[in-house]
Amino acid sequence: MHFVYLLAFKNEPLTKIGITEDLASRVDALNGHFDLRESYLVTATDRRHARLLERNLHTLFLGQRASASDPLTSGNTEIFRAEVLPIALEFIGRFRDLIPNADYRVQKGVSDETYPER
Repeated sequence: MHFVYLLAFKNEPLTKIGITEDLASRVDALNGHFDLRESYLVTATDRRHARLLERNLHTLFLGQRASASDPLTSGNTEIFRAEVLPIALEFIGRFRDLIPNADYRVQKGVSDETYPER
């Protein structure tokens, strides 16, 4: 599986949009900064579709980039203002309809149940 994540920061009005194939390790590496219950996860079976979605989201919100007051250990260029989140979710729904055979599944919340391979 391939994951595009939209992580809501706990203490700042920011959202991190990124991609990973190893969700458990990525969440462990980033945890502490994010409210995982208010975050979203897009699951894709095809790596190309996941990368295409992530790139399009980053391009769409290029002018909305932001910096966290406490920088992350990695992925600091993938941080955007929080107001992009509802627009991103709407975009994902429309994008899914435009890409033939794209198998995107969107869910709210990231938890241990999200990645049972642990």
